[in-house]
Amino acid sequence: MPRRKLRTRASRSPRRGAEQTGKATVLSPQAQNAQMTQGLAVVGVYRPQGEYSLVGAVELIRSALEHCRRKSVPRLLINGMGLTGVPIPSLIDRFLMAEEWAHEADGMVAMALAVHPEYIHPQKFGVQVAAHFGMKLDVFSSEADGFAWISNLADSK
Repeated sequence: MPRRKLRTRASRSPRRGAEQTGKATVLSPQAQNAQMTQGLAVVGVYRPQGEYSLVGAVELIRSALEHCRRKSVPRLLINGMGLTGVPIPSLIDRFLMAEEWAHEADGMVAMALAVHPEYIHPQKFGVQVAAHFGMKLDVFSSEADGFAWISNLADSK
């Protein structure tokens, strides 16, 4: 499967003044101007799609974290809703993926992960593991909620 490029978007608030047109979001001139003048932080956005194993999906996210760390992008939003074939992770899987992602982020990248609700552990076990390893991570059932959280975080550095 070909690798997808990571796109970044400058924003601090969840798209005020935005108008949805199909799949694209168009910002009004006033909203664009407000974003430009507020010294806003960069949020990397990655929306992988296709069929993957759990190991393959974990690797996609790890490589996105690596890219953000190397390019000094402090926040990453991943929308995993387009991934198919990924089984629900066990507790051990959640521990290992959170540990791997935290190691890759190295305290320099915070991540919001949007996935289907059935993938979210009731106590957010993976989020707790990531915090133990020094990573700011949270998981959401919508991209909008993840974007609101990640765009309002202080820099991870």
